[in-house]
Amino acid sequence: VSTDSAIGLMQELVKNRENQLTPTQKADAFSVLSNALRMQGRLAEALNEARKAQELYELLKDSAGISAVLSNIGTIYYDRSNFQQALDYYLRALKFKEALGQLNGIASLRCNIGNIYINQKQYEQARIHYEQAQEMFIKVGNRMGIGYTYNNLGVIFDETGELEKAINAYMEAFAIDKELGDKFGMSSSYLNLGEIYIKTNQLALAKEHLNKSLQLAREIAN
Repeated sequence: VSTDSAIGLMQELVKNRENQLTPTQKADAFSVLSNALRMQGRLAEALNEARKAQELYELLKDSAGISAVLSNIGTIYYDRSNFQQALDYYLRALKFKEALGQLNGIASLRCNIGNIYINQKQYEQARIHYEQAQEMFIKVGNRMGIGYTYNNLGVIFDETGELEKAINAYMEAFAIDKELGDKFGMSSSYLNLGEIYIKTNQLALAKEHLNKSLQLAREIAN
């Protein structure tokens, strides 16, 4: 809810010697601090804290911690548009997640990898990763994850000119977002559908969906 609060708390925690943190607690604090800094776009600082967490987790041989911090470093590089470095870290994190059998984590990483392939316009590779992620999200009952993959599959269909498939995927995503009360997701789906209706010259439908997107975006101050 508040990255400033998270950053302040974690910085205070790791600097206060009276706390006598265990190595695991210190690694977790560095990891949380890195995530919060990344969310604020302070990527150099985020990478520095992630490296500290990574070093401790590796000393502890903590596979779950290592996989989490490798994934975070991958996202830092993704946010820097350094897609090859991001992919390298995501693939390293994926090996740990697979060894641990963490289906949610595996699926999330496959989504991240799919995002890289979309940026590189390698749509078939992206589609494969989203479909694999969706299967896992369905298996564990992660409705938000299922909706996310439908939305991204819609983007691929849109980019490759399969507009009917794109509309169906966006509508599936919208239905899940509505079920979850996710106004951000609903707004995104309305926007995506509106853009497709512009492409197909269905301007009344486009206007209707874009207005709904705008209304929701205003409600959540996005």
